[in-house]
Amino acid sequence: SEGGSAAFVAAKALQDSMDVEIGVVTMASPVLDIPPTLASAFAEFAKETPASPILVAFLPFVALSFSSHNPEVPNSNVGQDLLSPSFQDPSDFLTDVRGWYQSEQDLISLVEIVQAATNGDPRIVFNENVTRIIEAAIEANKISEVCDFAVEGETDLLCDAVKGQSVKDAVNQEEDILLQFCHSPDDDTAFEEVNRPDFSKENVVKFSFNGVEASGDHIQSGLLCFFGATLPFTDGFEHDDIDTNSVQPFKGPFRCAGHEEEQDYERRHRRRG
Repeated sequence: SEGGSAAFVAAKALQDSMDVEIGVVTMASPVLDIPPTLASAFAEFAKETPASPILVAFLPFVALSFSSHNPEVPNSNVGQDLLSPSFQDPSDFLTDVRGWYQSEQDLISLVEIVQAATNGDPRIVFNENVTRIIEAAIEANKISEVCDFAVEGETDLLCDAVKGQSVKDAVNQEEDILLQFCHSPDDDTAFEEVNRPDFSKENVVKFSFNGVEASGDHIQSGLLCFFGATLPFTDGFEHDDIDTNSVQPFKGPFRCAGHEEEQDYERRHRRRG
């Protein structure tokens, strides 16, 4: 999720600022584009089936993240918080979203708090101006273009802030780093469809472990992504037992078409990356 995007940002910083050569970055269920992910989440809560508990806890956290007083963030201190003012009230724990996360709850407890405070619908923690543009985008069937519905003086600077933290464009513009994406098409939290990178690029590939690609919901797919990406670096793992790249053949300097020298190239760069 957030870690998948953070891995890419960290790799770019090491590469661009410190001349560190990065061979490969594996991104697990990443949120690359925040506005359409939020819109997809809103649409999920409009369904009759229960939403993912991860999503229940995730939405208020995102709303809080874009309601800071950091002067470097475009929407700070201008009345364009993502979080509704009614959920920034520290006088009552159930209306103090910041307090929920500062209280260091585990996931189960956090979900219970959110459900109790929102009657099971965490969309109500969002600023009503934001809710309005998200619902307009959903109605117009333009989930990927939420910020096109932004209103000057109400949500324009907030959209600038949210888009500024989205890395999809940077991922699609990357040319030098091999980017492996481990993402289930059935992810119920970081929706794959709106966070899908440009797989036509030769350095952007789908990750699989021993030929198995991610499937299932956010938690189920996350297990394969995590163990598939970390197991090759454990002491008990034999690198010759499995192709540690676990990708299908593709063109470019990162090819893994079965040639021993190309596999060795990948393995060396994996260890450095």
